[in-house]
Amino acid sequence: MQALTNKHPETAELVESINEAIVCISKLSEAERPSYYCLAFFGIFVKFQKIVREQFEHYCLGEQSSCGYCPERKHIFYDISELRSFLKTRSEYIDYDERISELADYIFEDNPFSNLFSLEPQGYLMLKSIRNHIGHESDSSYKKLCDARIIRDDQTIATYFAMRSKRNKIHFDELVLSIYEFSNYIIEG
Repeated sequence: MQALTNKHPETAELVESINEAIVCISKLSEAERPSYYCLAFFGIFVKFQKIVREQFEHYCLGEQSSCGYCPERKHIFYDISELRSFLKTRSEYIDYDERISELADYIFEDNPFSNLFSLEPQGYLMLKSIRNHIGHESDSSYKKLCDARIIRDDQTIATYFAMRSKRNKIHFDELVLSIYEFSNYIIEG
């Protein structure tokens, strides 16, 4: 995978993490790479979640991205505290992924997050399932990946990352590239 170009200030940390991972991976032997893929993917995905959360908040408040994009809103929030009060459920913690997928259609005329939460093969929910498995390594998260046919039941996520897809790219590269593209899409509209 080639180094990626940062197109927007909002994605600077993400692109920096991706490019650092590319450099580190290039220095590793083929045998060492699979375990590093997991670590790198986890960090990259966390930075991506931050972009999604921050852009959602900015757009809800009527603030434009660095490209000048701001989706038209159906519901107006006047400040961040009002928005966060609206997003809270019964706990103090706000699960932005859940709340964005549930509420964005009601907040925006043309929901910029709708493609993000699709169930496509490289979709956000699949990426999040992989991140959850890396973070928890639980039997249930592994079963979820197997049930979704992301990995086979005789495979680890590390070996999955290193495998080549039908497009002859390794899965790690494809997933990271989809994160990069999703980030740019959210910002560019």
